[in-house]
Amino acid sequence: KNMATINNVVSFFIEEPLYNYDTITKSSIFLFTSYIFKKNSNFLQVNLLKLLLYNKLSV
Repeated sequence: KNMATINNVVSFFIEEPLYNYDTITKSSIFLFTSYIFKKNSNFLQVNLLKLLLYNKLSV
């Protein structure tokens, strides 16, 4: 179940141009994603996603 959620998040960040969002929305997305990360035990994959997320949010 966790994997499906994480894959959805990845799809979202790949498909959505985040620069269209304002800072508050980005923060909300980041908090939500961080919550998902904390519930996942796959360390390598979590860190890979954090990198992807960081690159997207810093645009």
